[in-house]
Amino acid sequence: PTAELADGASHVFPPVQEENREQAEYQHLVLEVIADMQLTDEEMKNLAAARQRLGLSDDEVRGVLYKVLADFLETMTADGMVTKDEMTLLKELNTCLHRIGEGRI
Repeated sequence: PTAELADGASHVFPPVQEENREQAEYQHLVLEVIADMQLTDEEMKNLAAARQRLGLSDDEVRGVLYKVLADFLETMTADGMVTKDEMTLLKELNTCLHRIGEGRI
């Protein structure tokens, strides 16, 4: 995917490849953490430690987060309808993923 940044520049993020064990492991950790759509400081610290341990670049982390979002959107729109509850859940997911991507505790 390509992101258009606020300053007008764009950035291309590499796709997450299934054979990348480190990215797959990080994605699994992210999915565990966001299951309740609540992020604790401890969970954020654990994700930061996992990024470090797995040697993931910022681009790789963003790729994982975009894949999580894309997978959710694909599932959410599979029936051709988006309910109010799904929109609420999408907003919560977006907030969680932004916080994870920024590494804020």
